[in-house]
Amino acid sequence: MKKKTKYIDVPALISSSIKSSTVLEDFLPPPNKLVLKEDNSKMTIVLSKKSISFSKDFGISEEEFLNL
Repeated sequence: MKKKTKYIDVPALISSSIKSSTVLEDFLPPPNKLVLKEDNSKMTIVLSKKSISFSKDFGISEEEFLNL
């Protein structure tokens, strides 16, 4: 069962703020200038316990560790 929405008048402060506002021009780049999403591929690696403890000891994230 749907309830009907009851609309009420907005307070004067909000109403005056909306009336005094200005419209901004579109600031987003056109679609042809947007960066397209790249295809990703998954990879599984096997690391020794020594390598994992090394990265944990020095606070190196997995992403940084792979780029060493």
